[in-house]
Amino acid sequence: MWYRLVSIVLKFVKLLFKSIISTGLEASRVYEDMSARLTPLVGDLETAQKTFWRLNGLEDETATATDKLAKAFVDLGNNGLTNSNEQLKTYATIAHGTGRDINTLTDAVIAFSQGSTKALRQFGITAKDNGDTISLTYKGSTTEVEKNSKALDEYMTKLAKDNFDGVLEAKLNTVSAATGRLDNAWGTFCTRLMQSNGGFGELIIMGNDFLTNTLNGIS
Repeated sequence: MWYRLVSIVLKFVKLLFKSIISTGLEASRVYEDMSARLTPLVGDLETAQKTFWRLNGLEDETATATDKLAKAFVDLGNNGLTNSNEQLKTYATIAHGTGRDINTLTDAVIAFSQGSTKALRQFGITAKDNGDTISLTYKGSTTEVEKNSKALDEYMTKLAKDNFDGVLEAKLNTVSAATGRLDNAWGTFCTRLMQSNGGFGELIIMGNDFLTNTLNGIS
């Protein structure tokens, strides 16, 4: 009996270890890649890593993957547009409400800031250029805004509040969102374990470098 119990425990530990390594490697790749992309925008790697974890926390509040939030953050920031948590929540709300991807929406916002309104049509928003201003229409309701990013931010925030109120809350209360939060928690745990001083990440780097040097020495 004890032998069977020990055998079951050992199998469980083995599966857990394999899962930590597998998930940790993929999650660490995303963490390192996104941190590298964030660095030029925020100024240094340490700030980029802190920004990543802030966006990682926002994933649970928006039911939107961290890598998508990071891409939106970078793309908006590189174009001089607002990329705060609140603005990202606004875009996530509209994206969920229209069944679109948040990055498709932020691409449309960036295009608008550069003078093109065509991409907004896929979200049901039509535009009419009035010269100094633009008239934006959604579901028959027209709002005239100035041609600047601040005016667009205000319009999108009001659009989300007036037309998509409750969408984000409803999305967060779904099985898929709950599963996503669990996956994110597990990925976060594995990433921090991999990235910690003396953690699995350092052991894997040392092991890979040793094998690489050994193979290079043979060839």
